[in-house]
Amino acid sequence: MQDLVSINCTDIAHILNRAPARKDQGDATALGEMSGILREAVVGKGNFGLGEASAGEVDAVGRAWVGDDAKLASDRKTIVSKNGLRQYRPPSFKPNLGRVQANLEARLKPEGPWQSNGHIDIVP
Repeated sequence: MQDLVSINCTDIAHILNRAPARKDQGDATALGEMSGILREAVVGKGNFGLGEASAGEVDAVGRAWVGDDAKLASDRKTIVSKNGLRQYRPPSFKPNLGRVQANLEARLKPEGPWQSNGHIDIVP
């Protein structure tokens, strides 16, 4: 499963500089949490929770998840990795849950259903 995503803390730190950090955290803490979210997403199976993050933090995590040269899906919101094995669905309101979540999804082949779907709750 490790080949589903390459976790590169330097890249995450670069992206984090563009994302507004939560007021209650320092950059090092936010970077650690973002790295942890990615590590958990790599090993997750089925539907699972990945904790919570601000919209800016989750966008940085999502873009790190899909990597460079990712493309926009036909819905014009979802971002799919170049190899088609990972996708990031940006934050959206989930009426059944009554909250906003983003998703990090992965599959073993570049087509077909997504085998893992990690949910990140969005906090202010």
